Amino acid sequence: MKLKLVEKLLNTKRRQTISAYRDFFKTRNGQIVLHDLMKSCGYTSSSVGADPYETAFNEGARSVVIRILQTVQATPESIAKHLEVIQQQVEETYEH
Repeated sequence: MKLKLVEKLLNTKRRQTISAYRDFFKTRNGQIVLHDLMKSCGYTSSSVGADPYETAFNEGARSVVIRILQTVQATPESIAKHLEVIQQQVEETYEH
């Protein structure tokens, strides 16, 4: 009986966490943060570094973005849209 209560509490907590992720990343500020994380955590670039430790570090950062995208159940279309925004930001940076 106690185990079922613990499982129920954990499931409730997990649902609340997922809901919080979705609510936040749907907002304008959430989108800004997600774009920044995708750029700064190397989501769009190779994670291979000069040595295995750098590669592991880069993959760890990249996995944070992947977890967020999985948690908010991002679709391939929404990810492509984010990548377009990032590309535009890069192009604007080089134009100035």
